[in-house]
Amino acid sequence: MSSQKLLLTSAKRKIVGRKVKSLRKEGQVPANVFGKKIKSLAVSVKSIDFRKIFSKAGATGIIYLEVTGEKELRPVLVSTIQKHPLNGSLLHIDFRQVDLAEKVKAEVPIRIIGESLAVKDKNGVLVLVLSQVMVEALPADLPESLDISIQSLVEIGQSVHIKDIKVDKAKVKIEAGEDETVVIIQEPRAEEVEVKPVVEVAAIEGEEAAKTEGEKLPADEKNLQPGTSAKSTAKPADKQK
Repeated sequence: MSSQKLLLTSAKRKIVGRKVKSLRKEGQVPANVFGKKIKSLAVSVKSIDFRKIFSKAGATGIIYLEVTGEKELRPVLVSTIQKHPLNGSLLHIDFRQVDLAEKVKAEVPIRIIGESLAVKDKNGVLVLVLSQVMVEALPADLPESLDISIQSLVEIGQSVHIKDIKVDKAKVKIEAGEDETVVIIQEPRAEEVEVKPVVEVAAIEGEEAAKTEGEKLPADEKNLQPGTSAKSTAKPADKQK
């Protein structure tokens, strides 16, 4: 993660509800800022600017939000991103404002490193049991990812656990049991024989596209990846998840 301060400009907005579609047509994304001891604030950000910043910050990097009319920058984490299910355009963003001196909880993605001989030489199947883990740390100490090596996995059935993840325990606390499995090598599956029907029926297209108007959309956006969005335990005062 870059050590450079990541700045993102935003503007206060009064447009809400279905009318926010006019913002999206102008390349703006409606967003909310929420957090402990602050009043929820409706803002908008440029889609192109947010994408550039998020590619560097990810779900655990601090973004300094500049709000028009305010002198102080707001340190925020990206809590939730909602995207159009078909074209991937940004629909809504939730920013969680944080106190840099107060610990927060966030989900951090697991990153596999190295190579397993059980996979390479014995055709084992690598199964990622946990793709992300909740951690607690100061905002500046949140890791971009939790790296776990699979080089020790040389036999079918071997696994790696939470206790095998290397972190600075003085700064980062993993909110999971030490013996919880992260990765396991399983037996290769038997090849299945595919039987093709004599007559193949073409799939019928015509499913209704998901509605995108309005601001309160389903919070099913977890494919932030880059990454992965950090879930917040707090909720904006003016949005119901």
